[in-house]
Amino acid sequence: MKRVMLLALLALALPTAALAGSIDFTTGNFVTGVCNARSHCYPPSQTLGISIIGSVGTISIETGKLIPLSSCPGGLVGSCFDFTSGSVLVFDSSNVIQFIDSLDGGVVSKDGKSYTILAGLTPGASSVVSGGLTATYTFGSVDRDGFQRLSSGTATVSFVSTPEPGALGMVGTGLIGLVGMARRKLKLWT
Repeated sequence: MKRVMLLALLALALPTAALAGSIDFTTGNFVTGVCNARSHCYPPSQTLGISIIGSVGTISIETGKLIPLSSCPGGLVGSCFDFTSGSVLVFDSSNVIQFIDSLDGGVVSKDGKSYTILAGLTPGASSVVSGGLTATYTFGSVDRDGFQRLSSGTATVSFVSTPEPGALGMVGTGLIGLVGMARRKLKLWT
């Protein structure tokens, strides 16, 4: 009987370990995109801000101050710029915010009209343990309001999250209650 109770306890505890998991947000197939402000479109502007709108959702990215690098890291080509802060917002297809986090720094690579942004997410914010942002896009034409449009692009936010402490507390309390009930049943049988 003790083995059965231990197996039941283990079966209840395993899903708890699975609560920490990997989460990915992506824009899906490119629909449109825009530079968020006229002054934030091209390095060497002070900052960079874009929104990539796809079939699945929208990812908006704002970088901190861009600092030119003498060479591009990690196989990136063109002109590269470093930044130490920023933010990312993820919206679903109904424009409901799904995720907000700070960027822990990154690199912007400019190769002609093509850009790549690689950045890390701030650990501890939004239950993020570790994660990153990857965005690639190409600038197209300027619209009649003077905003730079994107002609292609994709963005992905990936991170590993931890469960909320309250959820873990509830699971733990439930497990303690089950153990107590099992002990009481065992005492009644003896």
